[in-house]
Amino acid sequence: KGLGTNWPAEDRKLLGKLTSLSEVRYESSNQYSTYAVHKKNIWMIDYCDHLLVLWDGRQGEIKDSLDYAVKINKPFTNVWEIYANRHA
Repeated sequence: KGLGTNWPAEDRKLLGKLTSLSEVRYESSNQYSTYAVHKKNIWMIDYCDHLLVLWDGRQGEIKDSLDYAVKINKPFTNVWEIYANRHA
């Protein structure tokens, strides 16, 4: 709950589209929790065949998740450049 609520309208629309295309969806009724986000990320990485990530190179939760993906040899594609240049 609350994911993307402070994002621009265009990004919220894209999030909705991507969410509607997902095979598995989980929504927590709890407030944001770093621990819950970490556990969710690990679960997604463990159960996906290939990870699609939107990472701008900064330290944080996404970097930690990518470190885990690398550790378990999970293939991933970072689409940050495509996202960042979408209006160019």
